[in-house]
Amino acid sequence: MSKREIMYGLLAFLGAIGGWYFNWQYYVQAGANFGWADWTRQCFVNPAAASAFMDLTFGYIILAIWMVIEARKIGMRFSWLYVVLTIWISFAFGVGLFLLFRERHFRLRDGVLRSSPA
Repeated sequence: MSKREIMYGLLAFLGAIGGWYFNWQYYVQAGANFGWADWTRQCFVNPAAASAFMDLTFGYIILAIWMVIEARKIGMRFSWLYVVLTIWISFAFGVGLFLLFRERHFRLRDGVLRSSPA
């Protein structure tokens, strides 16, 4: 496993843990109101939260399109899975996992250790 694969995997893991820590906090606080509609409404409680939510939403759309195109272009399978994981686990987890497996794909395809600096 290359240094980049380890870095992407670690960041994906930390992104999932960090995101779900706050999702759990929301779940406990929301009680009976828990759900996608309420969660989305909470993202617009103030201009700063709304700005972050909109930035994340459009960043997600851009990256989801790129991940599918890139995966197909280089011959990675299951490109749709990374898109789903960014929604259901966390944005950071899905993107980090995609980058980990993209790096692994190149390393195995090229037969070299791609751990040199970018």
